[in-house]
Amino acid sequence: SRTVGVGVSEFAESPAEVVSGETVSEIVTSAAHALAQLEFLKSAVDSAADVPESFEFPDRVKGHLEALNDAAALRGADGNLGMGWKEYFRPLGIEYKPKISETTRNMWGREYTFDYRGERVLFEEHFTIGAKDANKCLSIHFSTRLRKDKIVVAYVGRHLTNTQT
Repeated sequence: SRTVGVGVSEFAESPAEVVSGETVSEIVTSAAHALAQLEFLKSAVDSAADVPESFEFPDRVKGHLEALNDAAALRGADGNLGMGWKEYFRPLGIEYKPKISETTRNMWGREYTFDYRGERVLFEEHFTIGAKDANKCLSIHFSTRLRKDKIVVAYVGRHLTNTQT
């Protein structure tokens, strides 16, 4: 069994697949090259660059991205995991959220919408790391549905606006 936050994934095929970096920006840039099961949009790299270097949990970001990559590697040809996403991530200490609230979608949905292959797509699936302030809270927004062969990561950065912010 693997521990979230450890640098080498059990699915890594070569040392090139190890994610490195100390800041969220460095980790996302490294992950975009190293994690073959994830497709990072420019918006993910750009949002990571805006995360304060003082963010307290960069290793958790790395672990969450590696776990997401591992989940993508386990999917079948139909794009399904064979179990629920929540059930997969829960033993790793990661809370998977499949949607944003209806209020958030209605009031701030454009903040959760990113360009994907020439179209505007709402990325509701997410992880939240930490809470409250910019040094302790970050979200990762992605889609497990856009591609069967990869998970698309659209945003890694400061928590977007919702009813709690």
